[in-house]
Amino acid sequence: MALRPDTIILDEPELGLHPAALDILADIVRATSKETQVICSTQSVGFANQFEPEEFIVVDSEDGVSSFKRLGKD
Repeated sequence: MALRPDTIILDEPELGLHPAALDILADIVRATSKETQVICSTQSVGFANQFEPEEFIVVDSEDGVSSFKRLGKD
């Protein structure tokens, strides 16, 4: 049994990585997320492209209220 927290939060985990490492990072995130909630914040299109649209939840803030939306294939 792995000793991990219930949630792992990664803020721009792609920073400082070689672009070729993004697919490895995405594989690690995907494998870890099977047992642990993983939240990633990124501005990297290359990292985001490693995931399917339905794997995203977009958070918008309007008038101090956050709304969460899951993306669809469209």
